[in-house]
Amino acid sequence: MKIYKSGFAALLALLIGAVAIIWRCSVKEVGPTEPIDGTTYILYLTGRVVDKDTHSGIADAVVKIGNNIIVSTDRLGYYKAKAENIGSGYITVSAKADDYGYGTTQAYIRLNDNGASVNTIQLVKLKTPVLIGSGGGSVAVDNTEGFSDTGITLNIPNGALSQSKSISLTPFEGIDVPGLPPAGYLNIGVIHIEPDGFVLNKEATLTIPLPFTSATADSLPLMIYNTETNDWQLTGEYAVINSSNNTASAQISKFGTYSLGVAGGYEETLESSEEQDMNFLDTNKTSMEIGWKAEISYPNGIPDGVSPEWLKNAVAQNTLLEGGRISFTDSTYTRLSYTGAPPDSLTKLLKTKYAGCRYKPIYRYVIIIIREKVRYGKWTIIVINLIVKRRIIIGWYLDCRHDQGGNSAIIHKK
Repeated sequence: MKIYKSGFAALLALLIGAVAIIWRCSVKEVGPTEPIDGTTYILYLTGRVVDKDTHSGIADAVVKIGNNIIVSTDRLGYYKAKAENIGSGYITVSAKADDYGYGTTQAYIRLNDNGASVNTIQLVKLKTPVLIGSGGGSVAVDNTEGFSDTGITLNIPNGALSQSKSISLTPFEGIDVPGLPPAGYLNIGVIHIEPDGFVLNKEATLTIPLPFTSATADSLPLMIYNTETNDWQLTGEYAVINSSNNTASAQISKFGTYSLGVAGGYEETLESSEEQDMNFLDTNKTSMEIGWKAEISYPNGIPDGVSPEWLKNAVAQNTLLEGGRISFTDSTYTRLSYTGAPPDSLTKLLKTKYAGCRYKPIYRYVIIIIREKVRYGKWTIIVINLIVKRRIIIGWYLDCRHDQGGNSAIIHKK
């Protein structure tokens, strides 16, 4: 089987190009394929929001698609919006639900090819809150990225609260982390503090374990996540590094979603792709969800003093080449949307010189290998990310019936 080592745009052009297929009888040239008047096909972007641990759908989650479309999930966690109202290309999708954190991904819509795909957003359940009185106290939560055993802690001084308040800390890691860091930075120790937006009378101390053992600076910038613009922003404040225990501490006066920023970068390129067999989509439906596993490897190893968990999470959060975050601890779920055949489509065949024709949506499996680079300080860590059997919609199958019986088909880019 041939492996194509070309750019992503070339790959898409290859996948959706016209390809002739002979089936059962020889193919005759097909005449104009004008739909019968009144036949319409409506493409919806359909996605889902689920609990990360249980994978059950989250009802009434608020989903923002692009800049101006807001919808809610149904009782099973599904949402949808007309693709023509969204536009073509990569579109940011974000979700928020009561008692959960934020989540983001990217949808890929192809209006001209009647197809769309979006990864399922998995939201993290917020941790159980701790009641802190006006005299102050501390809240702590485990963190898998840092080398310190203390986890992430929030120390609230006496007088910071006017009355008792239930406070919770929830770490976001990998695909849990919403948005992307500012250019030139990577996230460290993302933590969500509830109640979101609450303002303290006095500053509290937020301490985050570092994912490396040798700090290259005395302090790190503190970042906060903006839920309106779905991006990370520099606060102008800094966390002081304690090299003796590999932690950094910052002062905060308002609750929200915080992260430390470390100077670095992320790059990814398509290494290779291998097409698999063509498959039909159900013409009685308009979407299909599939789960797929991604593998990760480090051909040059991981430098000493760098947390493997943090490195893996950085890749999971930042990868966008194939349409969204990738989980390396669980399956990643993708929902394909397409324009299926309505119930009466069998009587609304296309006009050709055959007895009748109709379109059937199709897809292929594609095995994709991505080469990624995570840069931090003196290190450039090469990561090979193998994605197994992605399903990609590539066009339409034109099923035509001959007057003499039998049928023939071509793949047709509509």
